[in-house]
Amino acid sequence: MKGKVSSFISKHHLLQPNEQILVALSGGADSVALLLLLCDLGYDCVAVHCNFHLRGEESMRDEKFVQNLCEQNHTKLFIRHFQTKEFARENKLSIEMAARQQRYVYFEELAHKLGVSSIAVAHHQDDQAETMLINLCRGTGIKGLRGMLPRNGKIIRPFLCITKHEILNYLSGREQSYIDDSTNFDNSFVRNKIRLDVLPILSTVNSRMIENFSRSAENLMEVENIYNEVVDDLLKRFVRTQQDGALLIDGSAMLNHRYANALLHELLMPHGFTSAQIEEIRQGCQSGKKFLAANKTLWIDREKWLLSDTITEENVPMLDTTLLNVDSFVLQKTNNVAFVDASLIRGELQVRKADQSDWFIPFGMKGKKLVSRYLTDIKMPLWQKKEQYVITDESGNILWLVGQRLDNRYAVTASTKQVLRIALKTE
Repeated sequence: MKGKVSSFISKHHLLQPNEQILVALSGGADSVALLLLLCDLGYDCVAVHCNFHLRGEESMRDEKFVQNLCEQNHTKLFIRHFQTKEFARENKLSIEMAARQQRYVYFEELAHKLGVSSIAVAHHQDDQAETMLINLCRGTGIKGLRGMLPRNGKIIRPFLCITKHEILNYLSGREQSYIDDSTNFDNSFVRNKIRLDVLPILSTVNSRMIENFSRSAENLMEVENIYNEVVDDLLKRFVRTQQDGALLIDGSAMLNHRYANALLHELLMPHGFTSAQIEEIRQGCQSGKKFLAANKTLWIDREKWLLSDTITEENVPMLDTTLLNVDSFVLQKTNNVAFVDASLIRGELQVRKADQSDWFIPFGMKGKKLVSRYLTDIKMPLWQKKEQYVITDESGNILWLVGQRLDNRYAVTASTKQVLRIALKTE
């Protein structure tokens, strides 16, 4: 087993000789074997144990065990205690997800503090088969089918080349004890149900089922790389990144592409959009609709779409006004500044978002027009309409459709004596 793991590390360039590694150590068979084997291979191992305080005395038993193990093997150990139930409740997470999030955040923090670039976890071929089956049951693409990667950021998985059976044989040969987590035998958890009920049945179909899953995962890693290259090249045809980081998407053209389904999934799934949302989009939803996912909003507006950050707080811009004498006034043609007859303004100026019922008299015209109609006529995209500001005085009349057009009632004329310069503060 030692030679197999060493070859796997070399094949996937997981570690450099004598490199210091942070090893996740729960005290279970897998993590104990990982620590001992990496030490045998000559790596400088530092262990890290997380106590989630979820199993009462068992949690303290696990902590004591890893302390003794590290003392016996002269391995430095870091321990972190978490109040996982409280964290899960406060962040509206399942206990499982809360523990995972706490664990990996701490691993990253500790790795940065120690200056190590690799965090070893003990996932093996049986875990890989479980992951692939779980993803398949939930519905997935190539990424889900290929399961876990040998390296993902700082996380490395040197045991993806061996089975649970090989791990237990290794520990038995060393007469090394380990501990069992009682929750691993509770098949109310999806992963445990796969491990305890499904895999044994599949093994009766093919005794080498676990190794075959692993081989398939390796093959799919290469397929995924090819697939990603093709998808990235195709998405460049339809997606353009704007200065503010938002993605402007040629949605109509993308939907007409023969690989529209795959392109939509690869574009939107990483941002948290669901399969149901993506299917609705693919079917051709009506213009004006928006989809929300995590911190992103997708706006659908005719042929063009916009994927942008979701605005959670309304930051109304401040006004910057200057009173000018008409004798020294020189009209500047700019969309960012408005010049109005100061004598026509009633009370204080206000800035707010445009409303569906708003109307104004566009400069150069006599009849009034709905702001919404005006914006549609100039073909303003939906997402820009939602961010359109207007300036009003205390009469409620609109002076300026910001950045677009003045109201004719407040225009500077030959009889104007004082001019008010209006702009929005940019800071």
